[in-house]
Amino acid sequence: MAKVCVICEKEVRPGEKAFIIKDDAVIKSIRRFKQALGIAKNNTLMVHETCLEQYSLKRKQFERRMLFAIIFAVVVVVGLNILQVMAGIFSLNILLFSIVLSLFPLILVLLTTYCPEIEKEKEQKNNKEVGKKEKKKIQEKKKKNEKKGDK
Repeated sequence: MAKVCVICEKEVRPGEKAFIIKDDAVIKSIRRFKQALGIAKNNTLMVHETCLEQYSLKRKQFERRMLFAIIFAVVVVVGLNILQVMAGIFSLNILLFSIVLSLFPLILVLLTTYCPEIEKEKEQKNNKEVGKKEKKKIQEKKKKNEKKGDK
Protein backbone atom coordinates (compact mmCIF):
# COMPACT_ATOMS: atom_id res chain seq x y z
CA MET A 1 0.00 0.00 0.00
CA ALA A 2 1.35 3.35 -1.02
CA LYS A 3 0.99 6.46 1.10
CA VAL A 4 -0.64 9.29 -0.87
CA CYS A 5 -1.33 12.93 0.02
CA VAL A 6 -5.01 13.79 -0.49
CA ILE A 7 -4.24 17.42 -1.39
CA CYS A 8 -1.38 17.23 -3.91
CA GLU A 9 -2.02 13.55 -4.79
CA LYS A 10 1.70 12.77 -4.68
CA GLU A 11 3.21 9.79 -2.94
CA VAL A 12 4.55 10.38 0.57
CA ARG A 13 8.16 9.24 0.71
CA PRO A 14 9.64 7.59 3.80
CA GLY A 15 10.97 10.20 6.20
CA GLU A 16 8.61 12.95 5.03
CA LYS A 17 6.39 14.44 7.72
CA ALA A 18 2.74 13.64 6.99
CA PHE A 19 -0.51 13.24 8.90
CA ILE A 20 -2.75 10.20 8.54
CA ILE A 21 -6.36 10.66 7.39
CA LYS A 22 -9.10 8.98 9.45
CA ASP A 23 -10.87 6.07 7.78
CA ASP A 24 -14.43 7.24 8.39
CA ALA A 25 -17.71 5.91 7.00
CA VAL A 26 -17.42 7.86 3.74
CA ILE A 27 -13.93 6.61 2.96
CA LYS A 28 -14.81 3.05 3.93
CA SER A 29 -17.85 3.07 1.65
CA ILE A 30 -15.79 4.48 -1.24
CA ARG A 31 -13.18 1.74 -0.68
CA ARG A 32 -15.89 -0.96 -0.64
CA PHE A 33 -17.39 0.42 -3.86
CA LYS A 34 -14.00 0.51 -5.59
CA GLN A 35 -13.17 -3.02 -4.40
CA ALA A 36 -16.48 -4.24 -5.83
CA LEU A 37 -15.50 -2.69 -9.17
CA GLY A 38 -11.97 -4.08 -8.92
CA ILE A 39 -10.27 -0.67 -9.16
CA ALA A 40 -9.21 -0.22 -5.52
CA LYS A 41 -5.61 0.81 -4.85
CA ASN A 42 -6.00 0.67 -1.04
CA ASN A 43 -3.59 3.56 -0.49
CA THR A 44 -3.01 5.01 2.94
CA LEU A 45 -4.39 8.53 2.77
CA MET A 46 -2.23 11.26 4.29
CA VAL A 47 -1.58 15.01 4.21
CA HIS A 48 1.94 16.37 3.68
CA GLU A 49 3.11 18.89 6.23
CA THR A 50 3.55 21.37 3.37
CA CYS A 51 -0.07 20.85 2.25
CA LEU A 52 -1.48 21.24 5.77
CA GLU A 53 -2.54 24.89 5.33
CA GLN A 54 -4.41 24.13 2.11
CA TYR A 55 -5.99 21.09 3.79
CA SER A 56 -7.20 23.11 6.77
CA LEU A 57 -8.87 25.64 4.42
CA LYS A 58 -10.64 22.82 2.55
CA ARG A 59 -11.72 21.20 5.82
CA LYS A 60 -13.10 24.48 7.23
CA GLN A 61 -14.99 25.10 3.97
CA PHE A 62 -16.48 21.60 4.11
CA GLU A 63 -17.52 21.99 7.76
CA ARG A 64 -19.10 25.40 7.06
CA ARG A 65 -21.05 24.14 4.04
CA MET A 66 -22.17 21.03 5.92
CA LEU A 67 -23.39 23.20 8.80
CA PHE A 68 -25.47 25.34 6.41
CA ALA A 69 -26.85 22.22 4.73
CA ILE A 70 -27.87 20.78 8.11
CA ILE A 71 -29.53 24.05 9.12
CA PHE A 72 -31.37 24.14 5.79
CA ALA A 73 -32.49 20.52 6.23
CA VAL A 74 -33.86 21.21 9.71
CA VAL A 75 -35.68 24.34 8.54
CA VAL A 76 -37.26 22.44 5.62
CA VAL A 77 -38.44 19.51 7.78
CA VAL A 78 -39.72 21.68 10.62
CA GLY A 79 -41.16 24.35 8.34
CA LEU A 80 -43.14 22.03 6.09
CA ASN A 81 -44.49 20.07 9.02
CA ILE A 82 -45.45 23.15 11.04
CA LEU A 83 -47.24 24.54 7.98
CA GLN A 84 -49.30 21.41 7.53
CA VAL A 85 -50.19 21.26 11.24
CA MET A 86 -51.17 24.94 11.19
CA ALA A 87 -53.41 24.22 8.20
CA GLY A 88 -55.17 21.62 10.31
CA ILE A 89 -54.01 18.58 8.38
CA PHE A 90 -51.27 16.03 8.82
CA SER A 91 -50.09 13.95 5.92
CA LEU A 92 -47.46 11.27 6.17
CA ASN A 93 -46.62 11.97 2.52
CA ILE A 94 -45.62 15.55 3.32
CA LEU A 95 -43.54 14.38 6.28
CA LEU A 96 -41.65 11.86 4.11
CA PHE A 97 -41.31 14.40 1.27
CA SER A 98 -39.82 16.97 3.66
CA ILE A 99 -37.27 14.43 4.93
CA VAL A 100 -36.28 13.36 1.41
CA LEU A 101 -36.10 16.98 0.26
CA SER A 102 -33.85 17.86 3.19
CA LEU A 103 -31.41 15.05 2.33
CA PHE A 104 -30.56 16.48 -1.12
CA PRO A 105 -28.42 19.41 0.07
CA LEU A 106 -26.64 17.16 2.57
CA ILE A 107 -25.76 14.65 -0.14
CA LEU A 108 -24.77 17.43 -2.54
CA VAL A 109 -22.36 18.98 -0.02
CA LEU A 110 -20.95 15.57 0.82
CA LEU A 111 -20.32 14.72 -2.83
CA THR A 112 -18.85 18.06 -3.86
CA THR A 113 -16.78 19.34 -0.95
CA TYR A 114 -16.02 16.33 1.30
CA CYS A 115 -12.69 16.62 3.09
CA PRO A 116 -11.82 13.83 5.58
CA GLU A 117 -10.53 14.49 9.07
CA ILE A 118 -6.92 13.98 10.19
CA GLU A 119 -6.31 11.43 12.93
CA LYS A 120 -5.26 12.95 16.22
CA GLU A 121 -1.74 12.22 17.40
CA LYS A 122 -2.97 9.99 20.23
CA GLU A 123 -4.92 7.84 17.77
CA GLN A 124 -1.91 7.64 15.45
CA LYS A 125 0.28 6.47 18.35
CA ASN A 126 -2.34 3.90 19.38
CA ASN A 127 -2.55 2.59 15.81
CA LYS A 128 1.24 2.31 15.63
CA GLU A 129 1.34 0.50 18.99
CA VAL A 130 -1.36 -1.93 17.84
CA GLY A 131 0.66 -2.54 14.68
CA LYS A 132 3.79 -3.21 16.74
CA LYS A 133 1.92 -5.64 18.99
CA GLU A 134 0.55 -7.50 15.95
CA LYS A 135 4.04 -7.71 14.44
CA LYS A 136 5.40 -9.13 17.70
CA LYS A 137 2.65 -11.77 17.78
CA ILE A 138 3.40 -12.76 14.19
CA GLN A 139 7.13 -12.99 14.95
CA GLU A 140 6.43 -15.14 18.03
CA LYS A 141 4.26 -17.48 15.95
CA LYS A 142 7.03 -17.77 13.36
CA LYS A 143 9.55 -18.62 16.06
CA LYS A 144 7.25 -21.28 17.48
CA ASN A 145 6.73 -22.76 14.01
CA GLU A 146 10.49 -22.78 13.39
CA LYS A 147 11.08 -24.59 16.71
CA LYS A 148 8.45 -27.19 15.78
CA GLY A 149 10.05 -27.59 12.37
CA ASP A 150 13.49 -28.19 13.94
CA LYS A 151 12.16 -31.12 16.00
